[in-house]
Amino acid sequence: MANIHLGQIEIRNKFSTAGVIFGLVFFLFGAAFGAIGGYNVMDNLEYKKHALSTKGKVIELVRIRGDDRRGNGGYSYTPLVEFIIPSGKYEFQHSVRSNPPAFRVGEEVDVLYNAEDPFDAKINSSWVMIGFPLIFVVLGGIFALIGLGVMYSVVNRHQQRKKLVQSGTRIYAEFDCVDFHAKNKSADYWTIKASWLNERDNKLYLFESDQIYFNPERFITDKQIPVLIDLKNPKIYWMDLSSLPRT
Repeated sequence: MANIHLGQIEIRNKFSTAGVIFGLVFFLFGAAFGAIGGYNVMDNLEYKKHALSTKGKVIELVRIRGDDRRGNGGYSYTPLVEFIIPSGKYEFQHSVRSNPPAFRVGEEVDVLYNAEDPFDAKINSSWVMIGFPLIFVVLGGIFALIGLGVMYSVVNRHQQRKKLVQSGTRIYAEFDCVDFHAKNKSADYWTIKASWLNERDNKLYLFESDQIYFNPERFITDKQIPVLIDLKNPKIYWMDLSSLPRT
């Protein structure tokens, strides 16, 4: 078994855990987002099944102010609809806002209403009842898939790491350089780059280390960098940084 410094394994496990948590948060957010959209679709279909229909008229465009995070106010509009049935005259405010307005004053619209509670009414629009909630489902699915992809990638790399530590082939690559990676919102980091000529296939392979959160250049005393590789596929590798100080 390769001689891997315990501190390096611990650091990598923490990084893997952070990646899994990040992917899990994305997946749960996407699943919740999609579930909300799916629930609204099913709820609207069930409502439509039992509701009565009639004609209504937009009598007003209600202007609603919304503030963004910067404190800038913007307006959206939702129609106030009036409809008349034998039991009386009723009004309701549409649930979806938009800017520019999706309706105009005086426009005739199809209305669905609850016979037991006519104030429980909706504009009978396929976009509003099905299309709009489906956007939540699609976006939620995308977020969930991204989360699953991140988790799979992190777990797969971790399993490859364990396999390389147990049975990988140690080679020594030629040190090329230390790269600095500046980040705006997260911590800056460095990576070590090295290259190795495989005499079996006469191909040059380039290797890059995991993220290092201090400049390692002054600690590199040997220009031969140990790397664990899968001989069948040298693109699967891990650079052994056990000679660096622990952080």
